[in-house]
Amino acid sequence: MGLRHVKGNKPVERLLEFIPCDCTTGEALCHNAIEALTAVGLDVKLCQSQTMDGAGNMSEKYSGFAAQLRKESPKATYYYCSSHDLNLALCKSCDVKEIHLMLDTIKQLGIFFHYSLKRSRRLEAAVNEIN
Repeated sequence: MGLRHVKGNKPVERLLEFIPCDCTTGEALCHNAIEALTAVGLDVKLCQSQTMDGAGNMSEKYSGFAAQLRKESPKATYYYCSSHDLNLALCKSCDVKEIHLMLDTIKQLGIFFHYSLKRSRRLEAAVNEIN
C-alpha cells in the first residue's frame, strides 16, 4: 500500500507496507487496507482521494475496493491511475529497446513475487527490515 500526502506544500509518496491478502474481493482488500492505516495511527475518514487500476475488484461501482472505502470515507473520490495507461502506451508504441527491457523486467519481477507466497513473504521481510 502506497500513501501520498502533502508536506510543506509538496506531495510526498511513501510505501506504507506490503499487505498479505488471502482474498481479493473489493471488500476484503478494503478491510485489509483500513486495518493497515489504522495500525499506523491514520484515520481513514480523513482520506481525500484514492487511485488504482480499473480492475473490477478495485473499481466496481457497488462492491469494489473504491466503493467500500467511500462507505468509510465519503470524501475519498476514486481516480483511475493513469500510470497504467502510460505503461501500456510505452509498451505498445515506444521503439526504444531499453524502455521495453525495463518495463518487461519490472513486469517479470511482479510476476516472480506475486506467484510465490514464500518469495512474497521474503520481499515483505526485506522491505520491513529496510524501513
